Amino acid sequence: MDENEWNRVMDVNLEATFFIIKAVLPSVLARNYGRVIHISSMVGKKAILNSHTTALRNLP
Repeated sequence: MDENEWNRVMDVNLEATFFIIKAVLPSVLARNYGRVIHISSMVGKKAILNSHTTALRNLP
């Protein structure tokens, strides 16, 4: 992975999460309740053969 690709991945996975949480935080604080569920995966960029079986195996 080159530096440009690394920066792109960080922008999507870290910075996007930060700004989304920052945007919804006032509402969460006003209600004294809220959850942020963040899901990120390289599968959105490139499919991984049989990755669904791994995901299903890890369900509670």
